[in-house]
Amino acid sequence: FFTELIPASETQVGRMYTYFSVRDYSYWEYDSASKKYLRFQETVTLDPEAGATEKIYAPLIDAATSQQVNAENVVFLFVSHTFANKFNAEDEVYNINLLDAGLAYVFRDGVVIPARWARPEKDQPLFLTTLDGDPIFLRPGRTFYEVLGVTSTIQPEADGWRFQFQTP
Repeated sequence: FFTELIPASETQVGRMYTYFSVRDYSYWEYDSASKKYLRFQETVTLDPEAGATEKIYAPLIDAATSQQVNAENVVFLFVSHTFANKFNAEDEVYNINLLDAGLAYVFRDGVVIPARWARPEKDQPLFLTTLDGDPIFLRPGRTFYEVLGVTSTIQPEADGWRFQFQTP
């Protein structure tokens, strides 16, 4: 479902941070002029013992287009992660179980919509609804999905929402 009409939401969020590890962290920032979220990526590995504690970001550039990675919609999905065996667990090789349903947050037009995702069968598309079960209409254009574990945390803060991946 797509529409250019901005959905009703009382919560405006201009920036969403994602932290997967000391080597993999980023944020999306809403640009109201283009009605797109722009992606920024880490430039240094965090190492407090060596003094690298400040998170330094730069625009993430698509090598094929030489443009900054962007999307009209950014969706955070909370999905079950499992390990096939102890070796996968030691190497952090996850099986992401994108079947069934779970919690989600949909960001579009500078607002957030708490949501549910559902995918009842393997060969079916992902479906997003409000917490009340009404369909969510995305802005026409690109949608980027951030897939987090169900034990991951969210911290709404003044400068943006922070999503931190937690190992299941």
